[in-house]
Amino acid sequence: MELMTAESATKRAARYQDPLDLLQRFAPVPLVRMLAVDDELVRIATNDETLFPDGAFAIKSQPDAVSVQWTLVRDFGNSAPLEAATELRIEQVVTVFFGPGCVIGADLALKTIAAFIGENVSEEQFRADIAPVLAELTAACRKADRETHEEHQLERGRV
Repeated sequence: MELMTAESATKRAARYQDPLDLLQRFAPVPLVRMLAVDDELVRIATNDETLFPDGAFAIKSQPDAVSVQWTLVRDFGNSAPLEAATELRIEQVVTVFFGPGCVIGADLALKTIAAFIGENVSEEQFRADIAPVLAELTAACRKADRETHEEHQLERGRV
């Protein structure tokens, strides 16, 4: 059995090709770390260690207190550059397009964010352009969760 290191995971991810999964929706993301955001934990799963933001740390077991899930997929078959961001928001679903170089989707109700990031997006571009959007979407997930909780409290008070 092969020991899964960051390097072997990245090489394996670069070889991922499934003719039935053209959008890489099921690409393996074996690298997992946590990131503390305010007083909550974000679980980050990726196939490329360069996509971990500063401050992310490894864990041995899954904590119960994870508030938001990020799935960051390096799309090794996509060499498009980043373009200016465009956001589309419909109720609890947000999509941010950086052209074909990066697409981010977030379901605020499920507190899940997925990003597909082209192979030519550098670490600097990720930190300067994409990571702040991930942080904003994380805050939006937490805000949506608080608003849903408050709505439930109001509904219970009316019954």
